[in-house]
Amino acid sequence: MLVRNAIDAMPDVTTVQVSLLTRTGGLSAVEAESAISIPIENALNGIPGMTELRSMSDAGVASVTVVFKDGTDPWFARQLALERLRGIEKELPPTASTPELAPLSTGLGEIFQFVVRSPHHPPMQLRTLQTLDGLGPQSSNTVVMALPVEVLEWFKKGR
Repeated sequence: MLVRNAIDAMPDVTTVQVSLLTRTGGLSAVEAESAISIPIENALNGIPGMTELRSMSDAGVASVTVVFKDGTDPWFARQLALERLRGIEKELPPTASTPELAPLSTGLGEIFQFVVRSPHHPPMQLRTLQTLDGLGPQSSNTVVMALPVEVLEWFKKGR
């Protein structure tokens, strides 16, 4: 008789994390931290099963991550965070977007690093290309590369 054990070749030993993302609507990193990240952190503080709470604010996005105890169901953790989050939307600045849950992922998710270079474009144009929708950070855990064909053609022609 053959016995099957549930053993993974590469087990996921990461913690259960819930990331919350908010577009800052033109606020600087310091302004986003005080007007967006801190109110979200205050709302999430004391959530059942939380072991760590951290945030990162940048020009354009504020990210708050809640780490839960091992064994916490990730969907239950997301529900707890979402319930706390919905109570503070009115406290955020009007330029900020509604805070959203980042896609469910783990610390073992894919990492993709890239560099945008061109002998035909100045650095500011390259920065503009890098920040177009679909290219660049989409969440604290994911980077998506999806450029429209027109942008790729524009870039190839050296405009």
